[in-house]
Amino acid sequence: MVAMEKHGLSYFELFRNRNYVLLFVGQLISYGGDALSRVALPLYVYQSTGDIHALGGVFALQYLPWVFLGPISGVIADRKNRKVLLIGAVWTEALGLIGALYSRTSWQILICIFIGAVAQTLEIYVRQAFMPDVVGLEHYSRAVSLNIITIQATDVVGVAIAGWVVSMVGPRLAILLDVLSFVINSVFILAAHIPQPKTISTAKIQIWKDLAEGLSFLLRNSMLAFVVVILLLRGLTMIGTFPLYVDFIESVLHKGAFEFGLFTAVASLGYVLSSILTVHLEKIFHPIRFLLTSTALSGIFLLPFLFIREFWILLGFRFLSSLCFGAGNLIANVQIAHLVPSELRGRVNSILWAFVKLSQSLSSSGLSMLAGVWGAPMVISTSGFILFLGACVLRVMNPQRRAINKIA
Repeated sequence: MVAMEKHGLSYFELFRNRNYVLLFVGQLISYGGDALSRVALPLYVYQSTGDIHALGGVFALQYLPWVFLGPISGVIADRKNRKVLLIGAVWTEALGLIGALYSRTSWQILICIFIGAVAQTLEIYVRQAFMPDVVGLEHYSRAVSLNIITIQATDVVGVAIAGWVVSMVGPRLAILLDVLSFVINSVFILAAHIPQPKTISTAKIQIWKDLAEGLSFLLRNSMLAFVVVILLLRGLTMIGTFPLYVDFIESVLHKGAFEFGLFTAVASLGYVLSSILTVHLEKIFHPIRFLLTSTALSGIFLLPFLFIREFWILLGFRFLSSLCFGAGNLIANVQIAHLVPSELRGRVNSILWAFVKLSQSLSSSGLSMLAGVWGAPMVISTSGFILFLGACVLRVMNPQRRAINKIA
């Protein structure tokens, strides 16, 4: 594939677009609230249940809507009013958090988290469907990069103080602040113009027909299918280690909320730096090679968790692993946007990410169960080894490598 963006484009070009600015500012506020929940919600569930299996179930529930309802969301995003869908999804996410806070049992908490995850799935698919049209494909690489930078930068700041907030006032206040951020975000969405599908249908959606069309495109596009395979490998390994860090910090290193906040913050910092670097490196290296190499390196940096018990050293390896993993995230998202046409983007993306989120859900629940038997250090390092080995095998056995070498 040719270079994915014109030379000379900068992030400032994006801010000449009024609609992008409104959507960006609203989402930035929401990301600030989410940063607090990233620390507060796992700790709230863990402290409420005292069970690592329940914690793994929380992460798994956040992925399941992508599997079972994501494809339907993608079809809806291609057929219905996207502004109405987006605002409805944002408010439902907020209500899901409120419900979790006022639940009396762990099952009620999980149900409310699941409802919020369903809404988040719809929100993300709607944004993926119209954002390339808002900024233009020539700016989309920068838009994806800036989005990742924004998410992780707010995490670095928010997560850095979240541990202190939780230790002082408990996780409930942090989660309520996240709810407020959703409300503010909806106001900015109302003020923005959001590109609509070519045809907004009021008739009954032919879901299975539309999904078949999206699946057919995915299977016929060999390069897109190969990107999905790489994402599946990443989902089955690296993603499943995320809930294990709570147990690792508290049970293995015998640290608390503040250290968990730092652990999460350095991972976010790695994602920020990788996004900045990747928009320049993608012009030098072929994206598929870059994706596989960054995936392998992210696995290598998980291996020391097996035998090192020094918090600050592990903090460094967590940063390096996230730095490499984040680079692959940006490349994969940009590749998908360029390989899928606008009129099919909702349907194809929904099917594609349904497979990926299924792998992440299985990983989150499965690795948490294994950690109960083997321990978190063994599972984290083993996942890193599988990630590294899998990336190497894919690079050697890839039947498309001759075609890839010809693409510049």
